[in-house]
Amino acid sequence: MEGSTPFSVTYEVFSPPLDERDIAFQQSLAEVLNGDFFSIKIHITYRIICLTREQLRQLPEEIDYYESSYDSDMLLSYPEVLESDLFMDIPDTIVPPELNEIVMPEVMRHARNLYESSRSDSNGETSGSRLFNLVLDIDIDIDGLYDEVVNMVMEESAREVKMVPASKTEIDSLKKVNLGKDITKEECSICLVEFNGDKEVLAMPCKHMYHKECITQWLQRSGVCPLCRYSLSKNSS
Repeated sequence: MEGSTPFSVTYEVFSPPLDERDIAFQQSLAEVLNGDFFSIKIHITYRIICLTREQLRQLPEEIDYYESSYDSDMLLSYPEVLESDLFMDIPDTIVPPELNEIVMPEVMRHARNLYESSRSDSNGETSGSRLFNLVLDIDIDIDGLYDEVVNMVMEESAREVKMVPASKTEIDSLKKVNLGKDITKEECSICLVEFNGDKEVLAMPCKHMYHKECITQWLQRSGVCPLCRYSLSKNSS
């Protein structure tokens, strides 16, 4: 789609029967609310097709995948299901904004069928609260550039572990590696592209080597080796 990140999506909407826990929740819900409610569970598996800088300069023969998942649970009334944006609180890096237009018509159709079927079974007579399960299982493949993927991975890691960036002095202190003499056939563990003579390579004090642009970008977010977690601050202290 023009102006957006290209992606492909497959999805399934289904309604598993209520289990004992669901029935107990429905009974407690009926004590305080009237109406029809949907317990919606969203499971998203997203894969980013990562084209490295090197692959962008050539016709790519290999594609790297960054894969993760996202889960969301919500309780909505029947009218809210028909009006809500179920993906409003999910980052655009996981769910492209256009996905709402693709998936929501099927979600609303499924919800209407459940609602109408239940009214038919009860001859249109309803009272108290009713609960329906609705599960949305989505697989997304997103075409993304290397820089975008690295940034997203680093941001996710930052939420799990407090990361301290390396200083400019620490980054500038990294040793330059002579490709012809110092290494054989190896690859940068950040971009997964083999070292060659047209790129500058830097070595961390732990001896792990990376393309200069790759390790510089990494260390500006986190001052540790991506492979062994060696901290540059140890070397400078």
